[in-house]
Amino acid sequence: MRIILYPLILDKLKNKHGVSAVEVEQAFLNRTGSLAKETRPQNQGTEDRRWFISTTDEGRELKVVFFIDVDENAPVVITAYEPNDDEVNLYEKIQRQKEK
Repeated sequence: MRIILYPLILDKLKNKHGVSAVEVEQAFLNRTGSLAKETRPQNQGTEDRRWFISTTDEGRELKVVFFIDVDENAPVVITAYEPNDDEVNLYEKIQRQKEK
């Protein structure tokens, strides 16, 4: 799977969140739930942002936020970090609603 990680984002992931490119890729590959749409106005960009929570091969839970580059037909990662309890609860609620 091709995932776009720009150098500035990679630097932020590594230095601010302690997340590697390999972990982001593993989170994408290990994802089992559906995607959530970013609806908070302060977190919306010009692209339609999606997010999910998944685990790395080592069991580390990550929230990954991205948009799809239509020209490249690939996800562009905006950020990835360990989610807080509110984010986990929201994602679980979204998953339950989509199962109905």
